[in-house]
Amino acid sequence: MGHMCKSHNLGSRVRRQHVRLGVIWFALTLVLGFALLERGAAAHFGFLLALPLAMGSYCLLAGSFGVCVYNGVQGRRHANHGSEMVPDETLRRRLVHRGLAYAGLSCALGGLGALAFVVSV
Repeated sequence: MGHMCKSHNLGSRVRRQHVRLGVIWFALTLVLGFALLERGAAAHFGFLLALPLAMGSYCLLAGSFGVCVYNGVQGRRHANHGSEMVPDETLRRRLVHRGLAYAGLSCALGGLGALAFVVSV
């Protein structure tokens, strides 16, 4: 159980902020999608939804699992009391790999969501 508690690099406060930011990105995606539909440009510019969808997905994944790729690459853990270095090299590499996996997953989800939007219009 102790291993799982230390396998993240975001504290609870930063995790909550990531979840809130993810919800904001998804709201922006909805607004952009409705605007494209109203203007009749959804078929041509629907791919623009990929960026806010990917950002929202990444923020929700980072907030849910507590792993940020940026902090992982820099070898830091952003705890509630501030930033600190991750001393264990294997844990640092594992955090980088998990962060990159979440970033890749969020890009794939953003692209698939935008593709589904364009195809459905």
